[in-house]
Amino acid sequence: MKRSSKIRALCLLLLTAAACGDPAPAPSPAHIGTQTSELVTEADWVEGTEWPAETIVALKSFQAKSRGLIRGDVAVITENQSGGGLLNGAQADLGITAELEGNLSAHSIFIDSGGHIFGQAAYNTLTNNGLIDGTHVTPLTLPLPITVKFPGAFTAGTTSVEVLAGQVQQLAPGAYDLVSLLPGTQQQKTILELTGGTYDLRALQLGKFTRVECAA
Repeated sequence: MKRSSKIRALCLLLLTAAACGDPAPAPSPAHIGTQTSELVTEADWVEGTEWPAETIVALKSFQAKSRGLIRGDVAVITENQSGGGLLNGAQADLGITAELEGNLSAHSIFIDSGGHIFGQAAYNTLTNNGLIDGTHVTPLTLPLPITVKFPGAFTAGTTSVEVLAGQVQQLAPGAYDLVSLLPGTQQQKTILELTGGTYDLRALQLGKFTRVECAA
């Protein structure tokens, strides 16, 4: 997947926990919906001039729910002594039959039954009830030397976009209000294809079995 497409949203939140899978989404805190100024992040984030190479970068923890599928590398930057709020106490958690088609780097990794990392696993502690195809790298020095690029202030548009269930729709760069993808099915996902450029969104809403792809 090429990464030249950029998405900026007024509701943008750099997650302390990244979750992928098919559970119902939790309600958004009020301050996310009302964010209209330049993004302010936790002090542990380090700003750089480029987007990181990883598909998902989390500050404190990452969780892939049961049957979740992630394509690309995942990294958790810091060691959170409290476990980042995950039930098993690990910084990275792959649920039952969850699959990561890439590498995973985190202080502690928990892989549930049938969980599968197709790439390399870098960690300090590991509970493995699944599979790791790649090499094991340990110990892992933290915090990871990853910088992230933060968007500045911008103006969202007034036009909303809705992708119907099970459909594939292209979206040209520009400023939009709410962009929503209605839930698809496991056999026929709802897909939004970004044609390339900069996208200024007020909000992005993803239903179950949906996907956003960068075509350029």
